[in-house]
Amino acid sequence: MSKERKLLIENPIVAFVVFMGLFMGSNFIVVEGTVQYTLYAFQLISLFYMLIVYVFKFKISIYFLLVISFIGVRIFSNVYNGLPIYFVLTQSVTILLSVLFVEILGRKNPKVLLQSIFWGLLIANVINFISIYALPDGFYLDEAYPPRRVFLFGIANQQGIVLLFSIGIFLLVSKKEKGLKRILALFGAISVLINCFIIGSSTLILATALLLMYILFILSTRLYKFISMTSMVILYYISWILIVVVKISQYMSLLFVDILGKSTDLNFRTILWDKALTIISFKPFLGYGTTDGLYITRIIGTTVVRQSSHNLFLQLLLEGGVVTLTVFTIILLVSARKLSKYNSDHYAAILSISVIAILFLSISEVYTGMAPLYILISMTYMYPHIREYLVDSDKHVFPKNLKQSIWLGEYK
Repeated sequence: MSKERKLLIENPIVAFVVFMGLFMGSNFIVVEGTVQYTLYAFQLISLFYMLIVYVFKFKISIYFLLVISFIGVRIFSNVYNGLPIYFVLTQSVTILLSVLFVEILGRKNPKVLLQSIFWGLLIANVINFISIYALPDGFYLDEAYPPRRVFLFGIANQQGIVLLFSIGIFLLVSKKEKGLKRILALFGAISVLINCFIIGSSTLILATALLLMYILFILSTRLYKFISMTSMVILYYISWILIVVVKISQYMSLLFVDILGKSTDLNFRTILWDKALTIISFKPFLGYGTTDGLYITRIIGTTVVRQSSHNLFLQLLLEGGVVTLTVFTIILLVSARKLSKYNSDHYAAILSISVIAILFLSISEVYTGMAPLYILISMTYMYPHIREYLVDSDKHVFPKNLKQSIWLGEYK
C-alpha cells in the first residue's frame, strides 16, 4: 500500500511562512502600506489554497460552518446598513485563514502546527523585545489624545493579546518538548511575562496574574475535575456582566486605585461602555456594520476624542448586534465543550486558561480581527486531534487517585 501523499502545508517551512504571513498581517502594527498589501495578498493566496484543500480533502466541521455564519452575519449587517464590505472582508480573511490553518494542520500534522506557531512567536517576540529596548519611545506616536508610543505589536493593551497567546504556546511546548526547545520555550515564556508587567497595562497585568495563578495553584490541586473550559466560559460571561454592565470596579477602589494606580472608571472605559450600550439599544439585532470609522466620542477638556468601545463583546454588538454576539458565543461554547472532555490533561488546562485570559483582556480592548484569538479558539476545538501529538504517555495527564506534584514535575 502506497504511503499517503503529504499536503504542501504539512511542510514545516511552508507552515511557518503561512503562519508568519498571517500573524504579521494581523499583529505587526508598524508595517508600511506596501508591506501590508503584500501580506494581505499572500493571505488571500494562502486562503484560496486552504479552502480548496479543506473542501476536497476533509469533512466540513460544525465549527467551520459556525465561523462562516459569524462572517456571513457581519457581512449582512454591512449590506443592511448600506456600508461597503471591504473592511469586514479584510478581517474575515484573517479569521478564516486562522481557522483553516489550525483545522487542516490539526487533523493532518499537529506537530507541524504547533512547531510553526512556536518558532514564529519566538522570533516575533525576540524582535519585539529588542525593539522595545532599542527604541524606548516606540516607532512613532499614534494620533490618539494624548499620543501614545507604538511598538511592533502596537500600544500597551494591543500587545497584550500577542503576549498572552505567546505564553500559552510556550507553556505547551515547554511541557511537550525536551532539551533545547524546552529551554527556549521557558525562556520565551519568562521574557514575555516580564514584558507583560513592564508594559504596565492594568488589564494585562490582571489577565497575566489570572493565567499564572491558574497554572501555579489550581493545576497543583485536585480541583481540576471540577473545572472545565465550559464552566470557565460561563463564569467569564457572568464576570463580563458584572464589570461592564453593573460596573463593580467602582466598589473596588483598593484594587484599582491603591494597588494598580488607576481610576475606578478604568481610565474612562466605563464611560465608553455606557455610551456604547446606549448606542446599541437603538439597533440591537444587526448593529451598525463593520467599518474602520465606527467610534464613540468623548470630550477631554476642549478636545473631542474618537475611540472604539474598548470592549470586544460591545464592539461585536455595535457592529453586528445580538445576532453576531450569539454566533460568537456558540462558537466559544462548541469549542469549550470539545476541550472540556479532557479536563485531566495539562495541555487542555493551559489552552483553556490562555483563551480565558485573552477574553478577560478583551474586556478593555477590541480584538475582533486579530489572528491569535481565532487560532487559540480553533485549537480548543481541534484539541482531540492535537492531543494525539501532545499526549504520548500518562505522565502528561492528571492522575485520578495518586498524589500529584507541581504541574511541571513528574508524578509519584
